[in-house]
Amino acid sequence: MTATTKNNETVILVTGATGTVGTEVVRQLTSSSNSSLSSGSRVRAAVHSKDKADKLRDKNKTIEIVDMDYNNPESI
Repeated sequence: MTATTKNNETVILVTGATGTVGTEVVRQLTSSSNSSLSSGSRVRAAVHSKDKADKLRDKNKTIEIVDMDYNNPESI
């Protein structure tokens, strides 16, 4: 999912970012060789496990981690 902020910045939301596929998606999006992610873009990783989120953050300091629980609509 992508959204554009009021500053015309593109935000890419990766749900399940700590899972097998999500981790790879985040890695690909934030890799220095990825020319498809513009300089005005950022990656937001939706997680529900704090421990796994910390591991994901350790691998890449540029991503934004957000806690998301589909059972709690306020977190979305």
